Amino acid sequence: GQGNVWMRFVSWGDWIFKWTPEFLSFNRFPTAYPVASEISLPGLPEDAVAVQLEERHLIGVDLSWVARTALTDGEFAEFRTLSGNKVLRKFLLSRLAAKDAVRLWRRRLLGGSLTHPAEYEVHHDELGRPFISGFGEDPVPELTVAHKDNIVVVIASRQPLGVDLEPADRDTRSLLDTFATPDEVELIDQLSGAFPDGSWETRLWCAKEAAGKARGTGLNGYPKRLRVTFAEPDGRMQVCDTETERTYDVQTVLHSTYLVATAVPAVDGSVS
Repeated sequence: GQGNVWMRFVSWGDWIFKWTPEFLSFNRFPTAYPVASEISLPGLPEDAVAVQLEERHLIGVDLSWVARTALTDGEFAEFRTLSGNKVLRKFLLSRLAAKDAVRLWRRRLLGGSLTHPAEYEVHHDELGRPFISGFGEDPVPELTVAHKDNIVVVIASRQPLGVDLEPADRDTRSLLDTFATPDEVELIDQLSGAFPDGSWETRLWCAKEAAGKARGTGLNGYPKRLRVTFAEPDGRMQVCDTETERTYDVQTVLHSTYLVATAVPAVDGSVS
């Protein structure tokens, strides 16, 4: 009350967290909010949950902080063996997206709130196929993951399935002979002639990749073993596994600037 200076601040500065709203909500309440966004893709089983997560959500974030929040002890030990922010973000991106897909799938199936992401651990089998543990007696979903550039897409479902994505403007024409049979090249030429903006070469590649993941083995170095037997102008395709004679229904769709392919086993299960 004497008009004297009571307190003086020198070199004051604000600490601004440049976090996305999605990450901020997830970081504060991980059992209430996912960081990934649920997306709609055609041709998926009724129970399937598809999510996408972009690298921008992990820019300006303390990656070790995120890892301690979302990873199990085993995953965190693996995380600590890695180096370089790009590598660390890619590791976290795929696991956060996988856990969010699983958490959203479980909530849709059983109700209640979201479980904590650290309750689940993401593994890979000897062929690289992802699977998840930590469910106890609850149903366990199948997982399929596609990672390209700065985005990852994950789908969780009771049914085996596959997903792949590539930039829609990727030029795969020069590589066509390395992964397509002569019959497939003829089919792609017909579609490209009728619908020149369809990026059919890239759709073909994505369809094979997605079918390989639904098969459980990936392409495994033999892309021509999985053959597209027909394709529709709307992007629907059918892929035949010439080794097992199983068929897969594939949907290819433009999602933002990417082509996304999803594959599920055909209802009849085999070539007639």
